[in-house]
Amino acid sequence: MRVEYCETITHIDYRAYEPTPIQTIALVESPLAYDYKYCDREALNLLKRDDTDEVLIVRHGELKDTTIANIALWIDGEWKTPLCPLLEGTTRARLLAQGKIKAESLSVGDIQKARKFAIMNALRGFEILENVCVKD
Repeated sequence: MRVEYCETITHIDYRAYEPTPIQTIALVESPLAYDYKYCDREALNLLKRDDTDEVLIVRHGELKDTTIANIALWIDGEWKTPLCPLLEGTTRARLLAQGKIKAESLSVGDIQKARKFAIMNALRGFEILENVCVKD
């Protein structure tokens, strides 16, 4: 269910959700700010590449989010998520509050240290991506 609102609810839409598989992710440097969810996703869509399934947004060498989810990296026996993501998602907030993930500054170099890569959002939950390939 998708609810659009401003001062009041303006539209409600029901659609089946079919998650797309993610096997390749490209690192994309972008100054994009995305503090709130918007119906207009054009700025996010412009970052996507034809040769990968998804992109991981980077700002000044610091990891942020994919276009659809917050991220987490398994480093030194802990799940770590960017300290300052593009969007502070509800699943990320819940997992932080439960102590299941830890927020800290993550750089592009931290991808090499990671043993696992996960995405998280309200529809997919916490999803570990098996055999994902992260490209420059």
